Amino acid sequence: MLNRRLLLCLALLAPALPLHAQEGGAPVIEIFHESACRPCGEWEAQLRANGFTVRRNEVVSVASTRRWLAVPENFASFVTARTGGYIIEGPVPPALIRQLLKEKPVALGLARAGTPAPAGQSELMFWGGRSAPFPAAP
Repeated sequence: MLNRRLLLCLALLAPALPLHAQEGGAPVIEIFHESACRPCGEWEAQLRANGFTVRRNEVVSVASTRRWLAVPENFASFVTARTGGYIIEGPVPPALIRQLLKEKPVALGLARAGTPAPAGQSELMFWGGRSAPFPAAP
């Protein structure tokens, strides 16, 4: 009985545990998207081509996943991911995700809404309901 309770507790705590940022030298990113999302597959391919280890999760509702991960709704996109303790909302370019993992700013994650991104749209670091532009490395 105790073992079952322990396993249940661990299963319930799993979303709160940070995903390890490296697996065999490659950054690991866990993606959550609905099955019919073609842009999600394209972003996944970009991540793999840029050296990320991708763990894909097809979900019934990305909105439910965002709530589970406590992503503020004002940053909602069609795909949600997590890596290195950060949430990635939308198809953020792989180079900026690597920069985030390297610099480790105090934030919940990075967000980019829509696809394709409008010209000049910057990624936003977010925490709580607030945001600030994420400065891209020169």
